[in-house]
Parts: sequence; C-alpha cells; structure tokens
Amino acid sequence: MSTEIKSRYDVNEKLIKFHDVVRITATNEMGLVSNGSNKSGAHGLYVENEFIGLGDWLDVYPNGALEVVGNVDTTYVDRQI
Repeated sequence: MSTEIKSRYDVNEKLIKFHDVVRITATNEMGLVSNGSNKSGAHGLYVENEFIGLGDWLDVYPNGALEVVGNVDTTYVDRQI
C-alpha cells in the first residue's frame, strides 16, 4: 500500500509547503511542516512540534485549519555597499 498525503491550503488560501511554519488556528499551537514516510507506505508532508508532542500528516487538517506564518528556508544575499 502506497499513500500520498494530499496537499492543503492555509486560511489565506496559500499552498502549504515543506518547511513552512504554521499556526493551528483552533489551538494557536505552532508546528513545522516536514517531509516523511511510515512503514505502511504513506509519504508526504506532516506537521510536527516535538516540544508539545505534535505529529500529524498534513491531510489530517482541513483546508483553512492552518495559517502559514513563515518558512525556515532562507536565502542569504551578500550585498556590498
């Protein structure tokens, strides 16, 4: 069995992506969107926060249940002044 986790959109209709930092609107808990798989063959994005024990596949949340507040991937541009 191989299951692809379905994509989701946040409260502002923005596609949730890898390494997005999200707020769960119902609880105000914060999570990080990561990529993973399990022994059953499911693979895709999940929301995690090890400090509070959060770890759910992204498709557990309905569209609009999360809000993207940022992304941990950053690009540094060296600007000479």
